[in-house]
Amino acid sequence: MPIIIVWDTEYTTWDGAMERRWSGEGEYRELVQLAAQKIDLSSGEVLDVLDVFVRPVRNPELSDCFKDLTAITQEQVDEHGLSFAEAYSQFKKFAGDTPCFSYGMDCVILQEGCVLNDMAYDLRCPFLDATVFIKNAGIDVRQYTSGTVSKAFGIDLSGHVHNAMHDVNSLTQALCALHQTLPVKVT
Repeated sequence: MPIIIVWDTEYTTWDGAMERRWSGEGEYRELVQLAAQKIDLSSGEVLDVLDVFVRPVRNPELSDCFKDLTAITQEQVDEHGLSFAEAYSQFKKFAGDTPCFSYGMDCVILQEGCVLNDMAYDLRCPFLDATVFIKNAGIDVRQYTSGTVSKAFGIDLSGHVHNAMHDVNSLTQALCALHQTLPVKVT
């Protein structure tokens, strides 16, 4: 029974920030949402869920670009957001030493968050880039995001792409479908 964690992040952004690689004045990739599912890869059963909002410190006002992209509201973050330290601690406890799959290397966002918040980065879980496994199945990952990759396996999900939990659901479905034909080795 291979147990893995599938996770995703949403972080602050502005018009053109990705092309600038967040090099504009005051542009920091601060965590705003972290979602994760612990799953049994063979059955697709979701064993546990984590979905938290995080209050950015350097840029507490979410940009219109970010709100349009994610459908996350300022009110959600203000009312339900944790500090980065609280969210990091919850994820650390949730993940333990379980292999964590994201679409790309989202662990960089946690590393940057630790630097911005003057914290030690001390996660024990191995991070794996799910795109490597999906590419090996002959799928052009450049055509998809974490929130749309389930479509590559004929699975169409409702929800908002770029909401971290929707994107986790999409990637979970893709990895479970992939595992049925080309087992994902996590050891």
